[in-house]
Amino acid sequence: MHSLQHHARITIYKNRLDYFHLPPSVYLSLGLPEQKVLEALRLHNVTNLDSGLLMSAELGCLNSLMVFKSMGATSFGMAMGRAARYGHIDIVKQCKEWGATYYHSAISSAAHGGHIEVFKLLIIWMPPLYLRRHLWRCWEDA
Repeated sequence: MHSLQHHARITIYKNRLDYFHLPPSVYLSLGLPEQKVLEALRLHNVTNLDSGLLMSAELGCLNSLMVFKSMGATSFGMAMGRAARYGHIDIVKQCKEWGATYYHSAISSAAHGGHIEVFKLLIIWMPPLYLRRHLWRCWEDA
């Protein structure tokens, strides 16, 4: 059973209620996504939770990432790749904690984005069997 706050968050998000007039400390304390994430989602005209998770990863909004996960988003592997592409190492780590295992895709994304610290972190997590074969492909992508 979910809390009343959980249902309120989903209702506010799905009905596209505007709370931007509130100070960030207020809407963040209520567990609502950050303004820049919602603006990007509205620009692309998407409302599903996984799109919110991916946009949070792309923009580097860890708080919003956690909000969308709490509302039911599950695309952690894709979010890891998106965060790696844009160099958001804290989000890459969080996605791994939640069970993301698409390291090969995230490594390619980090290489393509030129984010060496993210790249090095992902290499540590990559299973040795796939590492050698995949690194050559990443080198070609970069």
